[in-house]
Amino acid sequence: MGGLFSDRLTGSGSQVTGLAARIDVNGALKADPSALVKITATTLESDETRPSFLVAALQNTGRFFKPAGGLGTVTNPFQGSVLSYARSVIVTQTNDAATAQQIAEGQEAVVTQLQARFDSVAAVNIDEEMTLLIQLQTAYGANARVMSAVREMLDMLRQM
Repeated sequence: MGGLFSDRLTGSGSQVTGLAARIDVNGALKADPSALVKITATTLESDETRPSFLVAALQNTGRFFKPAGGLGTVTNPFQGSVLSYARSVIVTQTNDAATAQQIAEGQEAVVTQLQARFDSVAAVNIDEEMTLLIQLQTAYGANARVMSAVREMLDMLRQM
C-alpha cells in the first residue's frame, strides 16, 4: 500500500477537467477498507478510564496556540495545555468584560452629570420666570408713571 491516493488519470485521460477529476482512492484501500482504521491508543473506547485518560491528555499535552484568543503574540505565542489555554482565555475575557463594564459605568456617570448640568442651565423654571415677568411689569408701570409726571411738568412749564 503506497499511499492513500493514486495519481493515475481517470478513464477520459483529460488534463483539462482538473485535479479533482484525477483523484482516486488507492486500489489496496478499495479492496480492504479496514486498513483505514488504525488504533494505536492503549485505552479502548469502552474503557471506563477513557474519560480520565482524555482529561489527562488535555491537561498534560503542551502545544503552541495562535494569538486569536487574545493570548500571546505572533512572535511569542501562548504555550501550554488545552485546559490551561481555555482557562487563560476565560480569565482574559472575564477581565476584559469587567474592564469594559467599569468604563461603561464611568461613562454613564459622566453622561448623567453632564445631563444634570445641561438641564440646570437649559431648563425653564416657571416660578422664576413668572417672578421676573412680574418685576418687569411693575418696573414698566413705575416708569410709565414717571413719564406721565414728567409730561405733566413739561406741559405746566409750557403753559406758563
